[in-house]
Amino acid sequence: MGHLYFSDVSTGRKMGYAYEISGSKGAIRFDQEDQNALWLYKMEGPESERGFRKILTNPDHPDYVNFCLGPGHGTGYQDQLIIEARDFLAAIHAGQSRWPTFRDGMEVNRAIDAVWASVEGSRWVDV
Repeated sequence: MGHLYFSDVSTGRKMGYAYEISGSKGAIRFDQEDQNALWLYKMEGPESERGFRKILTNPDHPDYVNFCLGPGHGTGYQDQLIIEARDFLAAIHAGQSRWPTFRDGMEVNRAIDAVWASVEGSRWVDV
């Protein structure tokens, strides 16, 4: 089960594209406003010592080695576009699709259509 919330009138965030995935063994969170970090929560150890841990992108992460000199030296939006373009061209060269696929894009569009239907009908819409 999940929830998507959309608003074109909410204030406060400048680039608040964020997601959090929670499970029985922990959670992971990403926020576009802090795109060079991933927040990880593990259900390990004493309750009093648990909490989210910030993981900074660094040269150990393969996609970032050409852009990131070390932890804390972040990448920019344009660097992400270059990585995406590289993956796209590599997929064409190999003749194999990469994630995300066109089918994944279609599923995103189904969710967007449901958002519009919800707005237009002022009601909840199942996806």
